Amino acid sequence: LIDSDNILPSRDWLKRMIEPLEADQRLIGSEPIEYTYRPSDPPLTRYCALMGMNDPLVYFLGNYDRKNVLSGKWTEAPVKEITNDKSQKTKRYRVVELDPKNLPTIGANGTVMRRSVLQSVVGNNLYLFDIDEVAKLAALGQSRFAKVEIGIIHLYAGSLSQFARKQLRRVRDYLYFRASGIRKFTWGGPQAWRKVYFILACLTVVPLLYQSAKGYRRKPDSVWLLHPIYCWITLLVYGWGFLSYRLKPGLASRANWKQ
Repeated sequence: LIDSDNILPSRDWLKRMIEPLEADQRLIGSEPIEYTYRPSDPPLTRYCALMGMNDPLVYFLGNYDRKNVLSGKWTEAPVKEITNDKSQKTKRYRVVELDPKNLPTIGANGTVMRRSVLQSVVGNNLYLFDIDEVAKLAALGQSRFAKVEIGIIHLYAGSLSQFARKQLRRVRDYLYFRASGIRKFTWGGPQAWRKVYFILACLTVVPLLYQSAKGYRRKPDSVWLLHPIYCWITLLVYGWGFLSYRLKPGLASRANWKQ
């Protein structure tokens, strides 16, 4: 599953991704453990690579799926790492057992899935909601994944306006497809209090400044100064997206849309 804003970072990328699936037939898929950080990339791309996500809200929720400089983890979701495995000897990938009730945001930007396994839940439907399909499989007991020690380049947004537009599309589309009964996976339950923490962090600013300082100390880059701005934009756009959807339900506009 290679998105339109992905670039493969090396010639052996696909070989590395398939390696664990060939070694263990119980694995249903594999995914890069990080976003490739390149100092020459635009600020937003560097920020997403350092955060291991495209959305700062996900950091507060803890269910991201790529290495994050602030936490030093690839996720805070409850996953079980399988230790008695060839992967631990080679250090080329990690085998994990996903919790179907609290998944990382897994399933896009370089995720490789076994065709037969994926088709068992999606049939001939070509329009996929990445994490939804993984959630369906995990609920059926097929939840073993490989996190490969390799990255993928993700050119998420080139400007603040494009970032805001993508965030608006994200929230309106999610609300639309959830109301239509198409989206199955929801970000609620035990993570609800984390949403409140995100709002309070944006309003008080202090936690955001602390995170910026912590990130710069661990990986010096001036883009950490923009962390509060990205969080504020996300809060404002999500708030507006939720309100505008309630007033006028529907998909986000695709007029003049360009990646």
